[in-house]
Amino acid sequence: MCPEASEDVEDAPALLQAVRATQRTLERRARAYRAAAICVGVVLVAAVLIAVARLDWRPLLLAALLAPVVGIFLIIDSRTVRAWQRRILGLWMREALSLSELRATLQGMQHLPTGTIRGMLDRLPASEHPEELDQLAAAARSSLAAGCLECARREERRTVLSAIGATVFVCSLAATGSTPVLVLLPAALLGLVLVIASRLAGSRSPA
Repeated sequence: MCPEASEDVEDAPALLQAVRATQRTLERRARAYRAAAICVGVVLVAAVLIAVARLDWRPLLLAALLAPVVGIFLIIDSRTVRAWQRRILGLWMREALSLSELRATLQGMQHLPTGTIRGMLDRLPASEHPEELDQLAAAARSSLAAGCLECARREERRTVLSAIGATVFVCSLAATGSTPVLVLLPAALLGLVLVIASRLAGSRSPA
């Protein structure tokens, strides 16, 4: 049995399952961040080196590739966190996990990144009295969990729209001079519309 599979044994206490799931999610997010940082560095260095070698500024336009790189990272990160959220809420809905205990445990683990953990916990149902959430009936838990997951799906769609729009817009601008304006203008406008639509969708999201 592989190590990761052994960590997901259903007989393990729910709190332990949740903590392990959180740690694995943090590791996946860190790997994705490192990969994105490497890609950003490679693109920037390559653009500068080619521009210097050719004594031409146009290779600097390769920096437009940063838009899809960052967009892909944000989408992957969003889906990674949503998978964790779904896992934690599943344990909670089965009344096997105490959210208040999970919050206290994760916030007490000093080696975990405080800001990242806080952002992940914000994806879970919240209350001024956290222990009250663990006393809710199954139907109420299911309703709260469904609302949290719907907000996460909405945010993910907004991220996808924004990433695609920014990529189309930036790459359209970078292609100026080598592509007919009649082709670039509609593409740039489309990208701008997608970015604006993603912002408007976010502003209409319920608090």
